Amino acid sequence: MFTGLISDVGELAEAAVTEEGLLLTVHAPDTAARLRPGGSVAVAGVCLTVVSADAARFTVLAGAETQSRTSLRPPLCSRRVNLERPLQLGDPVDGHLVQGHVDGVARLVSRRRTGGIEYAWFRPNKRLLEDIVPKGSVTIDGVSLTVVEVNKGGFSVALIPETLRRTTLAELAEDGLVNVETDVLPKYLRRFGRPPRNGLAWQGIQRGREAVEKAIAVIAAGGMVLVWDPAREGEADVIMAGDRVRPADINFFMTHVRGLLCVPADASWLARMGIARIPGDGDHHGTAFMVPVDAATGTTTGIPASERAHTIRLMAKAESGPADFVRPGHVFPLGAHPGGLLARPGHTEAAVALARWAGRPPVALCCEVAAADGEMARLPELELFAAEHELLAVTMDDLISYAREHDA
Repeated sequence: MFTGLISDVGELAEAAVTEEGLLLTVHAPDTAARLRPGGSVAVAGVCLTVVSADAARFTVLAGAETQSRTSLRPPLCSRRVNLERPLQLGDPVDGHLVQGHVDGVARLVSRRRTGGIEYAWFRPNKRLLEDIVPKGSVTIDGVSLTVVEVNKGGFSVALIPETLRRTTLAELAEDGLVNVETDVLPKYLRRFGRPPRNGLAWQGIQRGREAVEKAIAVIAAGGMVLVWDPAREGEADVIMAGDRVRPADINFFMTHVRGLLCVPADASWLARMGIARIPGDGDHHGTAFMVPVDAATGTTTGIPASERAHTIRLMAKAESGPADFVRPGHVFPLGAHPGGLLARPGHTEAAVALARWAGRPPVALCCEVAAADGEMARLPELELFAAEHELLAVTMDDLISYAREHDA
């Protein structure tokens, strides 16, 4: 726990890339001498664990998760950073309670000086703005500040001369990135408004082989998982097995996930049912869009959730053939690359791989997670979505690693 009152300013002397993440070496004699390995320190507002420390320098590790949601990403060398040691029993509590758990980044839009006070405007993503209130508290690069104004595009803070002298905020350039941590109270009131669910320990983005095996178990049981692809698309899809879909699942995709609901399937499986590819090169990622279909019997317009679920389950049956479908329809198949995830690391291939690993037919559902404003949801909004709907979230990288072991 911190207060947002900066105790020192250090310099990032080195940023070494390791298997675990970025190993940052910070030159700050006053701070380094008081730290111990295994303890915590806030670097530019980010709570990190101390790996080593001597009389002049200390090292901390910034993992992939930290890099994805903060400004602690290359290039970093020679950058000055605000530092704060954690509160200890008996320390006075000033500023405001800061966790060091950065919610996201914001860009400096403008700064102006009026009567000796500098006013700075920042533009964060829209989700962060929901937790920032006028005259409330916010932490910028570890500095506890009072919010002056909030509008649809950003928020402003007032920087007194003493703050500018003691921190790195005087060095900010327009369009530069800063770490933002919103105040705890509005954040948790908005997110929960009630006690957290018991199942939240299962939620969030999980990493490694164990996370993939959990996802396979969920798919096998007819559940949904969220697959996040930060590198290729910067988006996440909700995925489930096609043979387990119910009308309620289709309704969930339509009302909560909000993206384009598609049915990834093995290419040879689609060929057997006479479902051909739509002419053209596909989208920017080379997605193989196939001719949309409806079930030939048991449907009216093909649009109701019950009818789409019926069509998808029919697609997942090994005995289905060309005569079982009418074309065009309202269910959108996608053809997976024959080489799978190792040939094309996309959500189409991830969905088919998960279904196959789970012992289900190679037919799945996938749909991109869109925010309430219609734009694509990003971290950490995706984590909130997964927690709210009790979805296990895994990464595309871990699915690819699992495919190297099982599909190579």
